[in-house]
Amino acid sequence: MNDPHEIETVMLDSPEFIDSVGELSIGDQVVFSRRSLSVEEIESKLPQRVIAGFTQTVEGTNSDPEFGIEPFEIKQHAVKVEGDWSNGKLTVLADAFNRLNGDKEGIVEYDSGIRVEVAVVSRRSEDADLTKE
Repeated sequence: MNDPHEIETVMLDSPEFIDSVGELSIGDQVVFSRRSLSVEEIESKLPQRVIAGFTQTVEGTNSDPEFGIEPFEIKQHAVKVEGDWSNGKLTVLADAFNRLNGDKEGIVEYDSGIRVEVAVVSRRSEDADLTKE
C-alpha cells in the first residue's frame, strides 16, 4: 500500500481513548488535543490518519536509593499522523516515560513534548488490502 490515506477503515460507534500509541495501526484515524476531549469536541474535529509507526529503545537510569543507580531500557512507540485533507499537517505522537524510573506518563506530541489526549475514531478494516499499489 503506497498511500496510507487510501486504507479502508471502519468508524467506531464511540471513540476509544488510548494510553499508548502502540495500540494504533497504519490506517487508523485519531483525534487528539492538548486538553481533555469531550465527545462533542471529538465529533467537531477532522481526524488524522496514522501513516507510519515505529519503536525505539530509550535508556533511563533508576536512581532508587535502596538499589543504587541501575540503567534500564524502555521500548517507546511512536506514530506519524496526518490529515487526509490537502496540506494536512504531519505530527509525530509518542509514548512518554519518566527517564528516572521508567513510569509511563501518557502520550506527547514528539516535537513539542506537550502531553495530548488521543481518541481513536476509526480502525483499519480487517479486510483492508495493504499490498496493492
